[in-house]
Amino acid sequence: PLHHVVQTAAPVADADGTWRWSLRVEPLMSTAPAVTSVTYDLHPTFSPARVRLTDAPFLLERRGWGTFAVRVRVAYDDGTVRRAEHHLSFDV
Repeated sequence: PLHHVVQTAAPVADADGTWRWSLRVEPLMSTAPAVTSVTYDLHPTFSPARVRLTDAPFLLERRGWGTFAVRVRVAYDDGTVRRAEHHLSFDV
């Protein structure tokens, strides 16, 4: 892989079982091709369930109470596309 997904998560104060979480895409090496967009496919209970971002750091921020697999599609400036899956976790 040329990039990896970085996650943060923290419990929301005064909200039983709710977490504030974020995902972003970062290069694994300085010579990685430039990313033009990142698309996150979330659990269908989110609206919208598909989010396409075109500005670095391609940061997605949400709140929720359950974990699930997030499908990630990274498009590069050379036309290639890489797909990955990130398992959202609230283990801190």
